[in-house]
Amino acid sequence: MKHLLWNHTGFTLIEMIAALLVSAFLGAMMFAYFNSALNQSGFSVHRMQRSFELHTAMENITSDYEMIYGQEEHPGWMPLTSYAAGDIIQATIPTGHLYLCIQDGTSGETEPDWPMPDGAEVSDGSVTWMEHKGELDTLLTRLYTIESDGSQNNNNDINRYVYGTYGVVDARYIKFVNNFEVSAEPDGPETLLKIIIRNELGESLTGLFATSY
Repeated sequence: MKHLLWNHTGFTLIEMIAALLVSAFLGAMMFAYFNSALNQSGFSVHRMQRSFELHTAMENITSDYEMIYGQEEHPGWMPLTSYAAGDIIQATIPTGHLYLCIQDGTSGETEPDWPMPDGAEVSDGSVTWMEHKGELDTLLTRLYTIESDGSQNNNNDINRYVYGTYGVVDARYIKFVNNFEVSAEPDGPETLLKIIIRNELGESLTGLFATSY
């Protein structure tokens, strides 16, 4: 009678230890990989949020600039028109300044030469106008106004300002001469307001705002 013989063999102790070591090594590699991927994913989301905040702030600044120079906000000068004290207008070609009527009357047939210095006056028919405020100065004031308490911060710190969260790298009046940027007076005919803002990651955006819109 024939009997079938089965050779029952198992893992040796050395093989089991080797398998455990390989499993531990592979597990450590997988943990390091997935941990790095998760960390990088979190950093990418954080960077996107900060970039979005920076772009939103610049959009708010641009929107405010467009509203400041919008004809609906401040109507342009009109000839032979009755004006009352307290009326505010801007030049037909905006100069970055507004003009306050301080003497009732009727404007002349020809638009006056608008003065630029703060508080300067000009006669227009029987109306007297006074330079009211350089509107780009208004933009600068808001740029540095902290949202929580309305205080001013002229440093390069990251703060929550009325336009958003950013730090102001540069904010000054410039013009271009022979393709080179030079500092300029606020009321110059070719003056631009240059604004550079940054976020905590060092990303920055630059905006150029003309004194005529």
